Amino acid sequence: MHNIKVFPSFESPPNASEEDKKFLSELRRLKLANLALYVNFSLIDYRRDNPDTTHFLTYPMTWITEYVRHQYNDIDPLLRMDYRQLSYADWMDLQLEPRVQEMFYKFQQFGLGINGLTVVNNMGNKKFGILGMTFDVAESEWSEFKAANMETYRFQIDQLCDRYIEIYHGKPQDIHKITPREAECLYWVAIGQTDDQIANTLNIGKWTVVTHIKNAKLKLGSPNRAAAVAVAISTGIIDIRRAG
Repeated sequence: MHNIKVFPSFESPPNASEEDKKFLSELRRLKLANLALYVNFSLIDYRRDNPDTTHFLTYPMTWITEYVRHQYNDIDPLLRMDYRQLSYADWMDLQLEPRVQEMFYKFQQFGLGINGLTVVNNMGNKKFGILGMTFDVAESEWSEFKAANMETYRFQIDQLCDRYIEIYHGKPQDIHKITPREAECLYWVAIGQTDDQIANTLNIGKWTVVTHIKNAKLKLGSPNRAAAVAVAISTGIIDIRRAG
């Protein structure tokens, strides 16, 4: 099943639901926060052989009409990628085939941005949230721009996925049992390590540490790290005596 919601140029269509309007506000907020030209979101559910997808698009209708007229959906690499294997994708790296190059050239000609970036969030249960943003950043500055902002974008897609669940399902992310890695991160928080130190200790990325701790807070119903650690200690999830 494919569900496409179009908010032309960040405007709410007449048939938009109250939930759609709330989520559009989130996309507008990200546009302003990141100085992006356009912000899109996709939810892909891989539990079936043919994944279910939901797409929120903010491009102007002129581009959407052009896209449909040229049947770019048949060759669009952003629709063909397996996001289970990715943490992010730079659109410049996708322009290998002639028709794809044509599509991105026209995209730029329509004033939609000369750079594009997709950031992926694993929501669990084989569902993935995809944040796509376009920018007008000089090619000579693009690599530095990405490096400076990637951590922020990963945090934002994580938060946007949570907001999607809250808005459309009326609840925060499903509660599951604390994973061993989440418990391990809470343990190191409990003995005073920073995110960077935990990442070095466990040989994982800093953002992975942040995500594990954030998931643990949600599952334990805790408003902050200190509260999550307190619950984890009191319920025996972690044992800080091992530090000695």
